[in-house]
Amino acid sequence: MCIPKLKDGMGFRDLQSFNLALLAKQVWRLLCEPESLCAKVLRAKYYPDGNLLHAKLKKSSSFTWQSIMAGLECFRRGCIWRVGDGSQINIWEDAWIPASHDLRIQTPRGTRLVTSVRELINPIDGLWDENLVRSLFWPVDAERILQIPLHHGREDMVAWHYNRSGIFSVRSAYHVQWEHKYGSRPEVDQAGASNYTKSVTWDVKHILFTCERAQAIWRCLGVWDRIREVLMEDHSGSVIMEEIIRRNQMLTHLDNVGFAELILTGGWYLWWERRLKVHGQEVQSFARSAMSIMVLTLNYKNATKKEVQVKEGWKKPAENYVKLNVDASFSEATGTGATGAIIRDHTGQAIALAQRFLQHVGDAPMAEAFALLDGLRLAEQVGCNRIIVNTDCMQVVSTMRDDGFSATTAAAVYDDCFKLWQEFSLISIEHCNRDANQVAHELARNSFLNRSSCIWADEPPNFIFATLEKDVILIHDQ
Repeated sequence: MCIPKLKDGMGFRDLQSFNLALLAKQVWRLLCEPESLCAKVLRAKYYPDGNLLHAKLKKSSSFTWQSIMAGLECFRRGCIWRVGDGSQINIWEDAWIPASHDLRIQTPRGTRLVTSVRELINPIDGLWDENLVRSLFWPVDAERILQIPLHHGREDMVAWHYNRSGIFSVRSAYHVQWEHKYGSRPEVDQAGASNYTKSVTWDVKHILFTCERAQAIWRCLGVWDRIREVLMEDHSGSVIMEEIIRRNQMLTHLDNVGFAELILTGGWYLWWERRLKVHGQEVQSFARSAMSIMVLTLNYKNATKKEVQVKEGWKKPAENYVKLNVDASFSEATGTGATGAIIRDHTGQAIALAQRFLQHVGDAPMAEAFALLDGLRLAEQVGCNRIIVNTDCMQVVSTMRDDGFSATTAAAVYDDCFKLWQEFSLISIEHCNRDANQVAHELARNSFLNRSSCIWADEPPNFIFATLEKDVILIHDQ
């Protein structure tokens, strides 16, 4: 009864898991509000060392503390340390590696003497001691550690791993507790089902693009080469879909059907077939499925009126202001990324451009945060004071509008961003779409492909001329 409907259950809430999630919320409050009266009383009696995560149940404990200890077990399954100075984090016992499946180091301790994460940080420059890290840990652990950004003078903090913002939520804690109690859903042992149900998480990229059945259907429709071209650039399913929609190519071999319309219709159809397979029903052959997708797309084309689509490109800033556009690229497979930044005045003239290759990056949002940091550094170098920042990452916008506070893996990067942010006299940040951020996107893409870093003043590089010209044309048309 308590199995979710998405996993073929009745969807009733498991009250025990929900109660433990609510109690885990109290643990989060004790960590976030250590100066509250409740926290002071409990700390004085049950964890005088201030380390709540390692507190234990004592004899003759109050019912309140017993309840909190029950919630702490739930909380420990999803909490993770964000590295500051590393003084509070135990290398071998604590959860602090966001890229690890269990958030912990995989290398066995053996006879190694180091215990605290602080011992892995160079006290002179405040960065990872790369030689020491590579000598102590397996290569996979070493790369994951080096992907974690550091900020000098920042304390260690506890975050919630199963929420994109890093902030605890009862909803995500309930799912973590439910998974612990009931485990994952058994795999469906049917012919062909492995392409649909053997993954614990439902990944958009796998279901719509990399699944064997999906690839066969796209080949029948003659668009697999176009999709493969996009797959080589980005590694997130949502980003792949966004890039396909942005390109908006016409397929002449399919009666001028739009590439985006075909992919969106096909994506819906593949998801529908997946649901049929999960429930034990038969699905069509590759060719018949491709034909069904084509018919649905043509029906949509014939049923809609032709409308002129106006692309919203780059917009010039007000006079006496400059606009800073930033963007990033990221590869999940290699753990590397790149940033691109460009500063332009109210005439569209490029003042400065920069690109930087990132050898160690944890995830795409972290790469976007690095892009903002590099853009702010570029603005500081050229002496800009009145700045309008544009980025196509909404998480970056919301974080900087919240005074740079973040509990994500990029928390240390945002600390550096906010420190620079306060040095400008007038600065604001706005979200823009991909079309308005093409120059920064191309800079990041070029840096990623060539693994290069460079700064240009006044004269932009040749490879960016065509993209800049498009923006200038849009400026003159305004």
